[in-house]
Amino acid sequence: MDIIKHKHIPKHEFHRLISNVKYIDSTLSLHFINHVTNPSAQEILQHASNLAQWKININNLENILAISPLYKIYRNQHGTYMSFPDIKGKDRVGEFTQSVNKWISMHQDDKSLAMINLRDVWIRTTSPRKVTKMYSSPSLTTSASPSPSPSPSPTKSRTRFADLKNSRSKFTFKEKNAAEESNKHQGMSLLERIKMKEKLNNSAGAITKEQKREQYLAAKMDQIYNVIHQLYLEGINSSSSNNTKGVSLSFTKIVQIVRDTCDEDQMDQDDIRRIVQLINDRLTNFAIYEKAGITVIRVSHLNRVEDLVTLGGTSVIN
Repeated sequence: MDIIKHKHIPKHEFHRLISNVKYIDSTLSLHFINHVTNPSAQEILQHASNLAQWKININNLENILAISPLYKIYRNQHGTYMSFPDIKGKDRVGEFTQSVNKWISMHQDDKSLAMINLRDVWIRTTSPRKVTKMYSSPSLTTSASPSPSPSPSPTKSRTRFADLKNSRSKFTFKEKNAAEESNKHQGMSLLERIKMKEKLNNSAGAITKEQKREQYLAAKMDQIYNVIHQLYLEGINSSSSNNTKGVSLSFTKIVQIVRDTCDEDQMDQDDIRRIVQLINDRLTNFAIYEKAGITVIRVSHLNRVEDLVTLGGTSVIN
């Protein structure tokens, strides 16, 4: 079924929304083959993104639910979960396409896709409590109670715990030779050795922490690139002009999308800037411009498969 024309919103946005439904449905169906509990909404969207090869986020889910209540959303103190409704249609994608066309015909003057806040549709639940199985006392289930087992004899008890004794030698004071101890520690006093150990530990800890941070940021290059690639595709598709020179992207917009879609609390704006700069250093189809305090990224001819291979060759932030 084709999508009817909208005055302001291009068709590709509706096609992408329908494709999102297809990938979310597939991911949910796979989950319920092996599980009976409702899955985390964030996990389903992440797995659906992997299938689609583009990011499907909470905003996309809110767009879908604003057009049709395709999914049930649950919320408790541990997070947000989702499932199919009680009655599933035979052709959910076809039914959703009909709902999209109906929405288009009724909202021709809207400038953006429909959206509803998950808070307005989720169902509050409580986490299941752990059930402890109660066992009946033998005295209540039998007419005659068995006689209690006799206590072990003192001799057997001593034998049983003999291995737990500490050797007397452990508590015997042994005088250390001062000259031997001084030679062993290269003439340093106890206080000097403690200070030296603290200095080494602090130094090693700082290096390790920095290395971990660099590895963490390098591992996020693919994620940041995917956001840039998606914005690049949207810029190409939404413009009727010649895009041979590429597309200009706002760094502020990239930061906003990363924070909204990647569910990352550990990356701040400076981290994202470092990763974008690293991508720029590795790819020839990138250019970063700064003017009047505004950072703009100019990208052209992105090839996701080839670019990700190139980015995969780096593991450390310079």
